[in-house]
Amino acid sequence: MFAAKSPNRYILPFLLLALSEGLIPLERAHAEAMSRMEAIRLVLERNPQVEAARNAYEAARARALQAGALPDPELEFEFEEVPGLGSLGHYGERTIELSQRVELPLKWWHRLQAGRQHAEATRLAVFEMTKLDISLQAKQAYDRIALQKSLLHHARQDLGLAQSILRQANIRFEAGDVPQLDVMRASVEVGRATNRLTAAKNDLSVAKTALNALLARPLQTPFAIADNLVYQPVETDLDPLTSAALKQRPDLAGTEMQLKALQSQQAAATAAYWPDLNVGLGRQRRHEAGGHEEDSWQVRFGLELPLWAFSRQRGERAAAKAEVAKVAAERDAVRYQVLLETEQAYLDLKTAEEQVALFQGQILPEAKRAFEVAGRSYDEGKLTYLELLETQRTWIETQIEYAQALFEYRAATAALERAIAGPLSANSGE
Repeated sequence: MFAAKSPNRYILPFLLLALSEGLIPLERAHAEAMSRMEAIRLVLERNPQVEAARNAYEAARARALQAGALPDPELEFEFEEVPGLGSLGHYGERTIELSQRVELPLKWWHRLQAGRQHAEATRLAVFEMTKLDISLQAKQAYDRIALQKSLLHHARQDLGLAQSILRQANIRFEAGDVPQLDVMRASVEVGRATNRLTAAKNDLSVAKTALNALLARPLQTPFAIADNLVYQPVETDLDPLTSAALKQRPDLAGTEMQLKALQSQQAAATAAYWPDLNVGLGRQRRHEAGGHEEDSWQVRFGLELPLWAFSRQRGERAAAKAEVAKVAAERDAVRYQVLLETEQAYLDLKTAEEQVALFQGQILPEAKRAFEVAGRSYDEGKLTYLELLETQRTWIETQIEYAQALFEYRAATAALERAIAGPLSANSGE
């Protein structure tokens, strides 16, 4: 007798070859189906828009560091009584001086604060808002895949029912209970159901490419999702949601911080009316008669007088004042936009919630009972084929509409979470 060889002997080398050739992505070789939370996390880690926003914030931080830097000192060499350009060593007098411009501390402080506040405003309004927007897109893309999976399941169910009716029609036709027209109609419905199944498969593939694009990887990368469309009730009361949105929205907080930055710039422009101080420290050496050298130190103080303040400093202050007024108006506009988005998302969620409850409590059970009764009646010869077909289509379409209602509910939930920049608490009463 010969011992059977283990299939692992052939599978393992194939897997190793596939991994080495890139046929199976290494990160997914042993990965399980991707959950919704995992998909959002991966998108935030890999999406190029998030990376671009992060770099914009880093650039703003670097500019803030520059804003607090002191002016560069100046080192000056001066040679006097030199007999020629090539004879610097035969000078009569040489001076080496190091000078530094010292700004008014108040002006330096306001400029430093403005830089830091600009950087924080960029973090909030650009980086954090980009993360919110990309998270919303990831949730919608994941839920759309779940929707298309559900629609594909219903398309397969539709095809199975159509094939079952065709078999029953053939049996009853051979028994002489129904005309051949019923068989022909049933055959046509099988073909139509097959086309709907093909379209559902394509729609699922398209939905997966959208999530792959957000993950910044090849669009045809295969993966599976772990979560399905389910109804998860959440607590929704407009007043607390509005308060949370005004408190948590990063674009509104970023506009507030931008306004503070411009106010700091305005204060720095006002402080520029005061003169800056120049301080110099130097050492002087003179060649006296008889080869004697004499060294001495010198200290110099100077003021940079803002004589042209009516043009430069005054212009800077006027520009900063106008920018403050502009951003104050933009802050009000953002505030109203946050309130509008919150209320719209809240109303959409309440509408979707009512639709899901209506499907669960009334529409789905009635459609299912009608389909079951129609099937028994057709078997007993009490119902025509067209009546059975209409009941079947109603049952399938009701399930599809319920799946779409679940998707709309989850989409509204995600939009409301984006509007308030935070998660919604689960309804403990459910």
